[in-house]
Amino acid sequence: MRLCRRRRRIAIVIIPVIVITIIVIAIGLRISQVQADQLKLKHGAALVDEAVRGRITTLPHEPGIEPRTINLEHLQLIESLRLQEIFELIASDLEAHGLLGCIGGGVYLCGGVSRTPRIKELAEKIFKVPVHSGKNELSGPTSVTAVPEFQTAIGLVRYGASQRARRTGKETLVEKITEPFRG
Repeated sequence: MRLCRRRRRIAIVIIPVIVITIIVIAIGLRISQVQADQLKLKHGAALVDEAVRGRITTLPHEPGIEPRTINLEHLQLIESLRLQEIFELIASDLEAHGLLGCIGGGVYLCGGVSRTPRIKELAEKIFKVPVHSGKNELSGPTSVTAVPEFQTAIGLVRYGASQRARRTGKETLVEKITEPFRG
């Protein structure tokens, strides 16, 4: 807790959620990973929606694969449980290091999975702090900078460049290239 007092509880946690859920959905529903990804994007949610109870969807026909129906409640339950497990593991790790009480500034979700319906609600339930979707502050082609799928990579490049510049005292190539795009 010394770290918390020193930083006055303004710390934030940025969580790039890895898309392991596609593999879990594919295994749980016995479908291909491509089909799992399509289903997750169209019908997925971080918490099971009451409106999907008893609803099914038919998978599009693929060569060599029989047409199948999928229970949407099962899809959302698998995704919900996997995301809950990931968040609980992160919370447990933060708690083990005495940092869970230090994230008064909130949690920022980044990556494509941050678009998942009701993911903020699930994360707030587990971390008990405000949850936000990460946003890049870069200007430039919006097709790259505004898409959540690229936020983690852009953030890591910017962080690495700033750390290198701090150590060497020199402006890095990445900083020189991105200078015109900074807002």
